Amino acid sequence: MAEEIRQTNRMDTKEIMPNLSTYLPRIRRAVVSSSALKSSQQPSSHVNSTTSIDAPKGGTRTTLVMGNPSADLDSFISAVVLSYFYNLRSSQSRMMGDDDRANNKNGQTSDRSKSKSKSRIFVPILNLPGVRANELWRLRPEFGVALRLALGETTSRIGRVDIGDQNGGGGGGGGGKTGEEGKMNLLEDVITIADVLADRESCLHGVFVIPGHADMGTKASDDSADEQEKQELFLVDHNAPSIAIHGMTDETIRSRFDVVGCIDHHVDEGYVPNDADPRIVRTGIGSCTSLVVRHLRDEGMWPSSSSSFSSHHGRESDLGDGRRQGSGEVDIDGLKQIARFALAPVLIDTSNLKATGDKCSDLDREVVRFLESFIVGDDQAAAAAAAQGNDTRTSSETNGQAQAQGWDRDAFHRAISTTKTNSLNLLNMQEIFDRDYKSWTEEPQTSSSGEEASEAMVNIGISSLVKPLSWLVEHAGGVDKFLDEIERFARDEDRNLGVFAMLTRAGDGKEVVVLAMDESVKKVIGKFEARGQEELKLRTWQEDGTVIKALDERLKKGVKGGWKIWWMGDTSKSRKQVGPLIREAVRNI
Repeated sequence: MAEEIRQTNRMDTKEIMPNLSTYLPRIRRAVVSSSALKSSQQPSSHVNSTTSIDAPKGGTRTTLVMGNPSADLDSFISAVVLSYFYNLRSSQSRMMGDDDRANNKNGQTSDRSKSKSKSRIFVPILNLPGVRANELWRLRPEFGVALRLALGETTSRIGRVDIGDQNGGGGGGGGGKTGEEGKMNLLEDVITIADVLADRESCLHGVFVIPGHADMGTKASDDSADEQEKQELFLVDHNAPSIAIHGMTDETIRSRFDVVGCIDHHVDEGYVPNDADPRIVRTGIGSCTSLVVRHLRDEGMWPSSSSSFSSHHGRESDLGDGRRQGSGEVDIDGLKQIARFALAPVLIDTSNLKATGDKCSDLDREVVRFLESFIVGDDQAAAAAAAQGNDTRTSSETNGQAQAQGWDRDAFHRAISTTKTNSLNLLNMQEIFDRDYKSWTEEPQTSSSGEEASEAMVNIGISSLVKPLSWLVEHAGGVDKFLDEIERFARDEDRNLGVFAMLTRAGDGKEVVVLAMDESVKKVIGKFEARGQEELKLRTWQEDGTVIKALDERLKKGVKGGWKIWWMGDTSKSRKQVGPLIREAVRNI
């Protein structure tokens, strides 16, 4: 499952630092078999094969860079951005012979260090076993909008009828009508787990396939897991791997994957080994991408904006926090694309730097200033960032200065945010619940010692939704159909949820719904409420009597669990806080 990036000795900046419309197709060609590629994804005749990311070769390794199962914008872009610069460093190291020097440093290295010194490729993969890349335009349209903006499209063009651009301009954009803002060719070059599962010739197929599963083929090796080399895994936006494939248990994950690195902003679950490099698990940060950018700067992989405007062929260049590294020439066009791309999740997750609490930190603001410096220059970026603090100028004033150079942060944020909010209009209820969904498994302390472990465990699922409960009920076709959809989702054999929760947005407020799907776990509601009243400022929701009555009726018809709906008074909190509280409540029932 190893891959290879083969480079010429010539320091060609367009190859060393490719733009996104070149980088993503190359990564896909390295992982997906040629028979599974569309004609538009086949290597172009003018592409030098010695500078492409090619099919597996001996002596090289593959490291998957994977976000969490909700596969949101932060997970997606964290993985792509990190893989981009790690691959860049890997290719440069080979050309300068750094691999040999790293191997011989001090005469000896650890097994993990020896592994890391080998030639390798970092492959960003979306943690979506049921969604292929050609479906992302509809299920994750904000991904396509973020790519379009990164490639240089203006916000005024997002949503316009641009059918003629579909096959040009770095991937095209604009599906031709409202609701197709995220439709673009380049989005189909992203790799999802579903793409790998559907392609039996993929070099990664055996990593994810479960033998005997009807939808996954039979390519998995008959050799035991102990006899196979584990697949290296770099986690972003979570720190305990979870893959929603039937039969992909925690034990299976541990037997197949070796977590070699992690960058995350959630509570540390103690899964990532201490010798992982890097091992960055830091709460209180709005976006994981902010941590990724900071790490890349600290390691000297992301050039500063001032160094990027000149060539440093064969010379030292100033990188990030001041470290220096011989990196060859720097391509400002490629850096501008990556900078705009990385800005998207930071601005979305921090509500355009206006969120409070741990939804927007000083690091997030610092990263925005750094990324904007590639777009508008250092002075304007610093002024805009200062306006978020104690500067006497307003954010709109500094944003106006940036607009003179063609940059409007508010419009950039609005284009992505609006697309994300409106995306639910295109989905059915099962897709809506699954769109931004995370799950965990916990064991209640009260489980009897004689009970089978698999029976004692409680599956927990939480869906984050950008629409209010009232909209969801209407979209489902009424309250009874809405509850039918909940039961269908929660009781699906691949989920089999004991507890299902929803976090919704209603104007400036947030709603929290917790449903205990079985009598054995109904105490979780009271335990969650007891903690949540203080930490989340929960207060009882009584907005729609028909919903309350329908839920009560369901309990009388044989569903012996429980339910409750609250307003969340502290709107700075999110699933990052709600999830741990529900998991704790389950453990304590």
